[in-house]
Amino acid sequence: MQIKGEVQAIQDRGIQKSSAEFYGVTSYLGNHYYPYTDESGAVVAAKVRNVENKDFHVEGQWGKATLFGQQKFNKNGMYVTIVEGELDALAAFQMCGSKYPCVSIRNGASSALKDCKANYDWLNSFENIVVCFDNDDPGQKAAQEVAELFGNKVKIFKASDNYKDACDYLKEGSVQKFVKDWWAAEQWQPDGIISAANVLEAIQKPLEKAPVSYPWEGINKMLYGLRTSELVVLAAGSGLGKSTILREIVSHILNNTSEKVGLAFLEETPERTMRGLVGLEMNKKIHLPDAVYNPKEVEEVYANLDLNNRVFLLRL
Repeated sequence: MQIKGEVQAIQDRGIQKSSAEFYGVTSYLGNHYYPYTDESGAVVAAKVRNVENKDFHVEGQWGKATLFGQQKFNKNGMYVTIVEGELDALAAFQMCGSKYPCVSIRNGASSALKDCKANYDWLNSFENIVVCFDNDDPGQKAAQEVAELFGNKVKIFKASDNYKDACDYLKEGSVQKFVKDWWAAEQWQPDGIISAANVLEAIQKPLEKAPVSYPWEGINKMLYGLRTSELVVLAAGSGLGKSTILREIVSHILNNTSEKVGLAFLEETPERTMRGLVGLEMNKKIHLPDAVYNPKEVEEVYANLDLNNRVFLLRL
């Protein structure tokens, strides 16, 4: 396929003639022509952009086209950068000193995953894949999808200062800032997976002692107290005293710390739960109908332990 027009600098974008010439981008009758090749490197299609109204259309055998710029670079390199548009490819390539391969997906963020899958072998041959999509929701969503395709060899470019894309950097003359952000692109990691580097600072500090202990010294020696952010499961058969043990622990916390507690005894009402807890403090079984006690005793327990402000219960 013959591409119309002649190579020119794209001045409104800050793109030099040498960059346009390298990618074979031409200008003709108010249009830009971006050549696309097949896997053999032969030009089979072109995307045509009207400069005035920014409309696009394609010519040629679009279905055979690979990534924009792919034919200009050999496989198995150290870095390749993927961007969202042809002009971004020229801009990123130019700002990085025309040293590192830079290609564009064919139809914006919506086509990113499909285009990268179609050219997986070529892209995956590089040691590092820098994904430099637009700094908007569709672009960042597409970046995550592409990252999942290639795994930990992907580095996600994070634009600074509200730049949308590589062209924005070049138009503003922020070449050094782009290069800095490009080198600072972070290695992608799946959600929930972190590098050991992320915990280095934390493990350099000795563990703090648990803020709350158990009522029994033997248990404290084995378990080192009740630590925050941990779940302790107490398992035993029916009627063996699980609730009694929990009330002892709650009583110990209330009497020896200023911590608040939340109680969800699912097999009993909040009233029954508090009768058991307050009765433990009074040393009386006030949860039984034959219990003898003075209501003032209950008030004293509430006041001494500030139960109104420290104990919260779940009512189903």
